[in-house]
Amino acid sequence: MRSWGRILMEEYPDQIKDITNFLTPYSSRNFDTQRITVIAIFAEMIDHCRVRWRGTTRAAGCSEFSADGAYRKGRHGAQRRQENPELLQLLLNTLLVRLADANQTVRLLLLQGFGNLSSNGPEEVNRYSTTILSALMSGMDDIKGAPDLVLAAMDSLSRVLAIVDSSNVLSMLVNICMKLKGYFDTVLAAATPLVAAER
Repeated sequence: MRSWGRILMEEYPDQIKDITNFLTPYSSRNFDTQRITVIAIFAEMIDHCRVRWRGTTRAAGCSEFSADGAYRKGRHGAQRRQENPELLQLLLNTLLVRLADANQTVRLLLLQGFGNLSSNGPEEVNRYSTTILSALMSGMDDIKGAPDLVLAAMDSLSRVLAIVDSSNVLSMLVNICMKLKGYFDTVLAAATPLVAAER
């Protein structure tokens, strides 16, 4: 199912705006399957919504041009220059709205989607860094009840921190460290009785 995000971005760049506008309302519907499907697709679309980074465009949808603005050839023939900076913002906003979703799978997928922001390069990561880092830290709250969510948040956090500018992290560095400490303290507390029993 999640491969549909890549397929839509690569095969239907001209229709991607209409497709996302059609799917977005389903991200807040009552049926879990509808929300899971849309969030899964949008999370992967973020990974393929790459903009100008290292001189070239590596996927369709957000930008259809090379570094010099020239047309490029694809399987659909010559494609015109096409900038759509609102697409990435729409995808991220849709995921952010579902941060408190009652379904754990939805929350897991959107946390993974936030990590996919790193594929868009430093400029986009720094633009959304405060919002995304705060969202990922909130995903690390339920240490005992949802360890899978915590691990997903930590994985995405590591991907974002690898390229974000340090100046955008300093203000929340203490909070990030406290979240990580809380997780490892919980893991250690759970493992201590097992180690003692083996002895």
